[in-house]
Amino acid sequence: MLLTTFPRSGSHFLRSSINLNYNIEENIDKSHSMKIRGENEVTIIRNPKDCIPSVVSMNALMHSQLYLPKYDLDVVFTQRIKRICQAYIDFMEFYYENIKKIYPIKFDDLILNSDHEIKKLLDHYNIKYNYKKSSIELEDDYELHFIPSSKNIREYDRIYNLAIPLVENAEQAYNYMIKAIDNKEHIS
Repeated sequence: MLLTTFPRSGSHFLRSSINLNYNIEENIDKSHSMKIRGENEVTIIRNPKDCIPSVVSMNALMHSQLYLPKYDLDVVFTQRIKRICQAYIDFMEFYYENIKKIYPIKFDDLILNSDHEIKKLLDHYNIKYNYKKSSIELEDDYELHFIPSSKNIREYDRIYNLAIPLVENAEQAYNYMIKAIDNKEHIS
């Protein structure tokens, strides 16, 4: 199985949930590139109001040396947000064009009812599993450039407030994708 997701959309959570709670024989890989690689591809669709500030905050945390005091951080963050918004739109367009080749999961559904969504996913791909309930605790892993929540990053609120007025087009792309999923356009 391959998780092909936009960054900060929940792929780490999904992969960790499956590995912790389900015995499956299949490997779960993940990628943030837009390329269909075969069967059993999954994506998670998350609202850009959440994932775009998270991507920019994570970038600021992991590459803090790039944000030197001589720069106007609001300008730097705004430019980065605009680039990430366009990347998000590109991802949504790619997912929509390939909706019959991937299995899309809505992030909110995954978080609210992960067991149900994971079982639907595994059943969809006829992946045999044994269920074992464990509690999930995602930990920061700075070496892998991963933290469960970007909301704890010092610049998060600043970035979030800059991002909200800039994500309108990305949010339209998100809503378009959610409508496609709700209309079951991914079922061949």
